[in-house]
Formats: sequence, C-alpha cells, structure tokens
Amino acid sequence: MEEKEFFNDIKSGLQELIGEDCVAELVQIDKNNGVKADGVIVRNDKNYISPIIYLDTYYKQYKKGRTKKDIIDDIYQAYQKYSCEMNLNLDIKIQDFNNYEKIKKQVAYKVINYEKNEELLVQIPHVRFLDLAIVFFVMVSCQKDSGIKNAAFPIHKEHLKTWEITIGDIYRDALYNTPDLFPSIISPMGNLLAELICKELETDMFEKTDNEHMQSELERLQEEYDSGVYVLTNTKNINGASCMLYKNVIKEFSEQEHTDFYIIPSSIHEVLLFPISDKRVTAEDLRGMVIQVNKTEIDEYEILSDNIYYYNGENDSITVVF
Repeated sequence: MEEKEFFNDIKSGLQELIGEDCVAELVQIDKNNGVKADGVIVRNDKNYISPIIYLDTYYKQYKKGRTKKDIIDDIYQAYQKYSCEMNLNLDIKIQDFNNYEKIKKQVAYKVINYEKNEELLVQIPHVRFLDLAIVFFVMVSCQKDSGIKNAAFPIHKEHLKTWEITIGDIYRDALYNTPDLFPSIISPMGNLLAELICKELETDMFEKTDNEHMQSELERLQEEYDSGVYVLTNTKNINGASCMLYKNVIKEFSEQEHTDFYIIPSSIHEVLLFPISDKRVTAEDLRGMVIQVNKTEIDEYEILSDNIYYYNGENDSITVVF
C-alpha cells in the first residue's frame, strides 16, 4: 500500500471514531531544512488548539506489520489525551494572541541553518548569525504537569504587523526570555553515553539489581567513556543548540575549564564543546566527522550545519572555522 492510500485510510478510520462533531484532515507541514511531514489533525469548535499527529512513523510501523486498526486506535487515544491537555494547560489564553503585551513573555528563539531554509526565511522574521538564522516562536504551554514538551507556534511576518512591533522588539524579548524558558545545561558527553547504555541494560542484566549496583555501573561507564567533550543543550532537550548564544554560558564554562572550544553542531537540539587544548584531532577532522554524521546518522530536519565554530574566550566571540 502506498503512503497516500495509507494516510487516507487512517483519516477515514479516525473520522469514524471521532464522530460527526469533529473533522479529521490530512495536512502537510513544512519542517526544518525544507523537509515536509504528513500528519492528521482533528478540528472542532470546542478546542482552540489541536495537536498535529505525524503519520510517517506510523507508516513505517505499518510496513513492518502493525495493523491499521491498532494505529488508528493509537492516534485516537493520542488525540484525546493531548487535545485535552493542550487546552487545559495553556499559559496563554487564545484570545490574547492578538495582544503582544500579553504574550511577549512567552516569545523565544531557536537557531536553524540559513541556506537550507532560505524559502522559509522569506516568510518569517529572523536574524542572521554566521551560517545560521535565529527564528522566533511563542511557547503555548510550559506548565510542568501538562505532559506537552513543545506546544508552540512559529512567528511570521504577518504577526509583527498585527502586533505593531518590529523585529528588534521581538529579538530583544526572545533574548531575555529564552534562557528562562529553556535553561541551559552542560554535561560531559561520557555521562550521557553512560546513561543511555544503562537504560538499554536496565531491562535485562540490571532488571533485578539494586540501585547501588546500578549506580556503580553508571559511574564505571562514565569513567570509561570520559572523552573531555561536553554537551551543551537545554533542560527540555529540544532546540538546545540555541544555548550557544546564551549570554555568558560558554564564556563562564571556558573560564572554568581554562580553554577555548570548538563548537560542533551535532543537531538543532544540542552542540558539542570540544576543548581547543585537546590535540587528539584537528579542526579538519572534526568537520569531516560532522559532515559524515549529518549524511548518515541525523534526520535531515534535525541538521544544523556542516560547519564547525570556534569560541574565543579572550573576546567572547564565535566564528566559523570553515
């Protein structure tokens, strides 16, 4: 079965479950780097906001043997859960969206690749930074118990006209808000690798092992995978590459570690900080690794850049190495 036929069958099956008061629609969403994603949305008069449920992963599951009925039931349950939570846990009232003063504290920014998103950037306000673009969005829900990680809507140029503000206004507010909405965190890469490995092992060899044993194994793996490389992201683990622009974050870490850093754009969600003082690999080696990983390991819409950057602590600046 081809994708389009599968998507239509899912929409029809979902429509039967939601009844006549709602309408299931197929939508195609422009994601990062020119990638388009197919999804389904349920529209009704009761909820101001409805989640878009992407179908590409479900199609892959169907090709591997999962039944359409099971997929439709799963999507229906997801719709019921998240449409309810999104409308009960809003930090912003929908009627306030036309009043910038009432929503400006929820304005934030993220970074995307400039060249890969030139068509999108025609439509949205942005600020150029090296080979990247700083773009803006409004967080719709940030409440801790909402169960929603990324309820947000992108800001377009039409919004600036409606709000009667300039790009300078929105840039100023986003610079102030983003570090509070998405606090930065720097961790040794070895710690993250060790935690991932332990999670994989937890279901088998550690399933019946006490916490003390697990902690001991975690510490052993952290030491084993300690590479001197650090991961910079945010506490939500989404769009964390923007943390490289937070005021004083890399500067203070550079002073603490007594070294400048190569900044490696591993994805839009995080960057790696590689100490300049580490002579094990060259800048050319690092860029080669970035290009290779982007080609083979990272989804296209999560790629940030093929370039690497250099943080100079002396003048607190970031430049492109290549």
